[in-house]
Amino acid sequence: MLLGFSEEEIREKMPQIIEFAELGKFIDMPVKTYSSGMHSKLAFSITANLETEIMLIDEVLSVGDERFKKKSYAKMKELISNRDRTVVIVSHSISTLRDLCDKVMWMHDGVIKKIGDPDPVLEEYQEFMK
Repeated sequence: MLLGFSEEEIREKMPQIIEFAELGKFIDMPVKTYSSGMHSKLAFSITANLETEIMLIDEVLSVGDERFKKKSYAKMKELISNRDRTVVIVSHSISTLRDLCDKVMWMHDGVIKKIGDPDPVLEEYQEFMK
């Protein structure tokens, strides 16, 4: 509800959120008892299933076991393909950025170094990091 959705909208999407998050019996436990991975899985599931216009994803694709990572990656590709949605991915994974992004922004010490097509920007970033 903090994201601006009505209780009705949330209740309608809740089964999808719970299923995607794969928390099993822990879904009924207080969130404060969740591991950081469980918390991230639930947060991603909420964001991915509530169909927000803007999504900010911070390294979430590195969370969980291999099966969950693959499922999340496929979901990200699906969400990004919707041109009515803006998805901002914060990541240090060059391969993820190359595969998912059509534009990247490289920041260093809070300063924008470059914005543009992934390949040239990421190549310059990798050279800089050497």
